Amino acid sequence: MLAAALALWALAYQAPAAHTLHIGGDPATRLRGFDAPFLSGFNASEPTRPGVEWHTLGERPYRWTTDEAEVRLPGVGGGAWLVSVAASSGPRESVQSHWQLGPAAALTVTVGAEPRVYHILATAEAGDVRLRMRAPPFPAPDDPRTLGLVIYRVSAAATGAPPYAPAPSVLALLAAALIGAWCLARRLLSSSAALPLAAGLAVIGALLLAARRVDIVVFLPLLAALVWICYLLAALLAPLLAAAARALGVSAGPAERDMALAATVAAFGVRVAGMLHPYAIFSDTRLHVNNLTEVALGALFLTEGLPCEAGGGQSPYPPGGYLTLMPGGLLTGDGALARQWLGQGGVALPGGPPARGDWCLLLHKGRGRQTPTLPAAAEVAAP
Repeated sequence: MLAAALALWALAYQAPAAHTLHIGGDPATRLRGFDAPFLSGFNASEPTRPGVEWHTLGERPYRWTTDEAEVRLPGVGGGAWLVSVAASSGPRESVQSHWQLGPAAALTVTVGAEPRVYHILATAEAGDVRLRMRAPPFPAPDDPRTLGLVIYRVSAAATGAPPYAPAPSVLALLAAALIGAWCLARRLLSSSAALPLAAGLAVIGALLLAARRVDIVVFLPLLAALVWICYLLAALLAPLLAAAARALGVSAGPAERDMALAATVAAFGVRVAGMLHPYAIFSDTRLHVNNLTEVALGALFLTEGLPCEAGGGQSPYPPGGYLTLMPGGLLTGDGALARQWLGQGGVALPGGPPARGDWCLLLHKGRGRQTPTLPAAAEVAAP
């Protein structure tokens, strides 16, 4: 099965690939921020004005680079690529910058004040297209940021004829996710259901590689890890669910307990996948990261401004949830990103237990054996 899946994914890489990053926002879809997972060393998206939608300002969206920046399109595949960059020097008449694509030597590119498209042939580096840019900073008055170049769009298209080499890291991550899903299905469902499920997931992965390669690849490391986290969660929760059933005097066989456990794990997985996807944008993420940091430092009296037009002012913010999550920091480690994962994963985990609790309570009250599947299905569909 795994060999067939690997062959199918390698075949998906033979589809002609082209990828475009709308830097600063996409005027067609009016979406902004979806370029961030592929950028490093870039300033925030522009134009922006408080209280005004950016796409109504009548200006082409862009980002300033810093003096050193990188654009990375992960897992697009090996071979030669034509990279096109729409850029300008900003207020300066021109600026000499140095661009490096993959392992090739750096090129000196003179970028003018008028936006134009610069084309460069590149070789993928371990299946990734990497563009590194260095430019002398522009000393803008009253702007403390480091400003290099103005970038509007980056696109890459495979050149040459197939066969195209797949990215080894992508195949490895897909294989890890598929094996984990197969093991999880065998544990929670049955051996007969595990193989068709794995086959379906392999086909879905191939279709996504062919049609939306960058969008799925950017999420693959988290997805592969999440599948195995769900497997460990199922192993840890199975004895707890059996103990809860015994405590309530519920007579349920292993198949019924596995159904409730599958709903719990599925609800957790769907929630975490949605919250940790690189395209997910949450307004409260930094709030919770900062609150977790403050609680870790011993500040238990938290206040936040109430978001209402009446002006509620600063009000107490309960620290109980953060105190509950603090022991998890021993596993996730320190740092803003680790606390973000801890906070979002901690929010997702309580979403599953209601499926188990409803299952136990409905059976305890003497309801039909199929009735508990309704809240379980609702828990999975709710995210």
